[in-house]
Amino acid sequence: MRKESSERLLPFYFGSLPEAEILNVERELLCDPELLTEYLDLKRSLEGAREISPPSASVWQRIERQMTPRKRLMISVSVGAALAACLALVLFLARQSSHITAGRDLPSESGVLFDANDEPNANSGVL
Repeated sequence: MRKESSERLLPFYFGSLPEAEILNVERELLCDPELLTEYLDLKRSLEGAREISPPSASVWQRIERQMTPRKRLMISVSVGAALAACLALVLFLARQSSHITAGRDLPSESGVLFDANDEPNANSGVL
């Protein structure tokens, strides 16, 4: 078994070798029983690895202390953006309503906004 073959077992397992090297490692695994045994041992140790335990409370406290200023900044920016959007909406609606009321101030010829000049008869069913 060559040392360079042994060093390529981990990248071979994770599939990070180029296609040509994968074929070479597969060929060497078929021809060298020691290399095959080493590969199977590596595979068993990787696939049988247990989970990492969750961080302790002190680790979470350190993480929270480092994250707090960033969270405050994000909340401040979010609230500021929401207030700016509300202000823009209010100004837009105020401008639209001033255009609408300005149109009402125009005098009409008859003083009537809408007149169809046709009254519905009593049997039309229209209330």
